[in-house]
Amino acid sequence: MIVEKIRTELKHNPSVFFPYGAVGQKQLSKTLKIYDFRFPEELVELWYTFGGGDLFQEETFLYPLVTEKQEIQDIKRHNEFYLKKGFDNKWFIFETDSVNLAAFHKSTQEIAVFFYKDFSVRQKHPNIKHWFDDLWNENV
Repeated sequence: MIVEKIRTELKHNPSVFFPYGAVGQKQLSKTLKIYDFRFPEELVELWYTFGGGDLFQEETFLYPLVTEKQEIQDIKRHNEFYLKKGFDNKWFIFETDSVNLAAFHKSTQEIAVFFYKDFSVRQKHPNIKHWFDDLWNENV
């Protein structure tokens, strides 16, 4: 659903999303196996198809692999950075913007949007599809 919505919009508005580049399925599977929890399937599909990237020029889907490229933000370094600042380890950050962090709960896959400054919860969603629909509707 997320990938299809982005693909459809890209046909009409190429500036809506700037992907980092697809990640090979084998490489992505190997990388995600180091974590002891499941990732939302729609997020894995997005990474496999686009590798993450910038949506609406404000929202950044983090890259799933560790990279040395300064212009690409990856999940490993982002999560390590915020865990050191006190972010709750039950959540895993996958998307950011200028004031928020979006993360999924490692056991329930519920999505929450947290404020950067104090990690207070701004929004909660039952799943990534619901969260993405809200994000999309706010920006399109």
